[in-house]
Order: sequence, then structure tokens, then C-alpha cells
Amino acid sequence: MSASPHGGKTSVPIPPLRRLGLPMPRSGVDTSARFGLRQYLSDHDRDLAGAFRLGAPTQELIQSRSQAVAGVLTYLWRALLGDFPAATLFAVGGFGRSELFPQSDVDLLVLVGVDPDVKLLRGIEAFFTALWDLGLKPGHAVRDLEATRSLWQQDISVYTNLLDARFIAGDPEQAEALLDALPDAAQWTPARFLDAKLMEQQANDTRHKEDRDEHRNQRSRNRDDGEAHLARTLQCRLKRRHTFFNVANDVFQHHDGIVHHQTHRQCQPQ
Repeated sequence: MSASPHGGKTSVPIPPLRRLGLPMPRSGVDTSARFGLRQYLSDHDRDLAGAFRLGAPTQELIQSRSQAVAGVLTYLWRALLGDFPAATLFAVGGFGRSELFPQSDVDLLVLVGVDPDVKLLRGIEAFFTALWDLGLKPGHAVRDLEATRSLWQQDISVYTNLLDARFIAGDPEQAEALLDALPDAAQWTPARFLDAKLMEQQANDTRHKEDRDEHRNQRSRNRDDGEAHLARTLQCRLKRRHTFFNVANDVFQHHDGIVHHQTHRQCQPQ
């Protein structure tokens, strides 16, 4: 909401998504296509920034940005992987909740079969390379379903991220297999889930405190090093000055025939 000229409130519209056509399957992504996709994201981010300054709701803005990025992911997946069987792309974490802030990592999971084809793996590699080329920062994992299940049963962070998994592109049957397995109530009962999240929070707090302490200690070391360097610099300059006067004194004392005695007296400190 923003103030109207008449003192009331008016809703600020969210910029509409521009239409992004889909490429032919496995047609590749050439330089011009990458430029166009990068421009597409840049233009939408600019429109969202303008709406934000006018007071548009933040939640709707980050959802719109999530939709724009999801559209680009769908384009790239189709262009580089097409309808490759047993390969599925999911948004997870904050991106899975359709909450994608500017500069945030794009959290992704690629689900593959137990023994993925070499061509598939090359296509996935090209897919993530294209994301970096477009200025996106993917945080990604490539695993089969059983490896994913084993990991979420051991790691509360992985399990929490997967609770927000959202299908983006790929094999619908494979997507259904993962989404039907979540949440894993047998492994993560409410009590165990809560205990694990509390322990995770405590570990995070401890790590952040250690990071702050290390940063503070590093600043102290940098300050001490700076003071020591300044002291050494002053000491060297004073030493050079002292050496200069000693050498000059020797010259005056041993070369009276060359340097006039009156000049010697004039050079003496008063």
C-alpha cells in the first residue's frame, strides 16, 4: 500500500512477468539466448525494485522474482536436457517456498536414477554452468532417491530444506516419488524434529559466536601489527638520521683540510 494524492491508501501492482517462450528440447543455449535470458531477469529485477520503492508488498515481490527465476530454469532445463528420463529438477529451501530475495542463492536438487547416463550428467553440468553465466548462484545437489532419503534421515538441515521441495521440471513420476515420501513422519516424529532443530540452533549460535570472536581477535591482531609497524618505521627513520649525523661528524673531523672549519661549526647542533 502507498499514500495516494488524496491522503488515502492505494495498492501498488506487482509488475507482470514477461512471456518467456520455451525452446525446442535439447536445442542448446547459444550466446544470444543467454544474453536474452540475462536481460529478462535484469528487466524484471528492475521492475520489482521500482515497485518496492513505491511500497509494494515484499512477500509478493519475492514470490514474483521466484516465478521469474523458475521460468528461466524451465527454459534452460528444456534446452539442455529436454525430456531426459529419470532426471528431475526441484526447488528447495527458501526457493521451494517461492521466497527468493535479490542476491540469494537458488537452492536446487536434481534427482537422478541410481546409475545416471553420462550424457545426462554432462547435460546437468551444462545446466548449472548456464545458471552461473546468467548471474544466478545455484546451491545444488545431484542425488538419487535412496541417497537423498538416507541423507535426510541423518541430517535435519537437509530434511528441513526438502520439506519445501517444489517440482520445477523433468520426470513427473520421479517427482511424485520424492514428494510422496515427504514428510517422513516415521523417521522425524514431532518430538525428535523439535529436539533436532533446537540442537541445530544451538550449534549455529555457537558457530556464530566463534566467528564473531575470531573476527574481533583478528581486528585486534591487525591493530597490534599496525602499531608495531609504525614503531619499527619510526625507529628506522630515527636510526638513519642518527647515522647521518655520525657520518657527517666523521667527515668533518677527518677532512678539515677539505671542509672549512667554519662550515663544520655551522653544521653542529645548537
